[in-house]
Amino acid sequence: MHYIYKSEVSSLVSSLNSEVETQLERLIGSVKPKKGTALARLLGVKPQAVSNAKTKGAIPKAWFVIVSEETGVSADWLLTGEGPKRRGEVRDDADDSFQQRVGRTNRLELQLDEERELNRELIAENRKLWKENGDLRVELERMKARAAPDQETPNEAHRKAG
Repeated sequence: MHYIYKSEVSSLVSSLNSEVETQLERLIGSVKPKKGTALARLLGVKPQAVSNAKTKGAIPKAWFVIVSEETGVSADWLLTGEGPKRRGEVRDDADDSFQQRVGRTNRLELQLDEERELNRELIAENRKLWKENGDLRVELERMKARAAPDQETPNEAHRKAG
């Protein structure tokens, strides 16, 4: 059995309240003027509703959608604080990351070209060595034949004996 201690509960409540406060700050910061009353007006609620959301530690998800649609601020950013602030906007760090990936891709393409060239050279050298090996085998057989013209090969001796 797992017991939940008062300190764990208060720590959890504290972190949730902090997150709600941060989300409310992003919502309020997205409207002009940057005040709770302006947010309430945009949402079509009384200013007390904004205060109640903070007190209760719960913001209606519809508020994020409404503010996003009315201001052009990304609902993801309003909710989490991550990603681009405006819909359709690319963050600078995302652009930097893209440029880094492009640079890395270019370097990898150069390495690939070098590897392909090396592979072509190795294939050509391998073909040359195979040909040379074949030529040497033929030459070896000729030399064997000249060195012992009267000697029969063991297979021929067996055939004649049988």
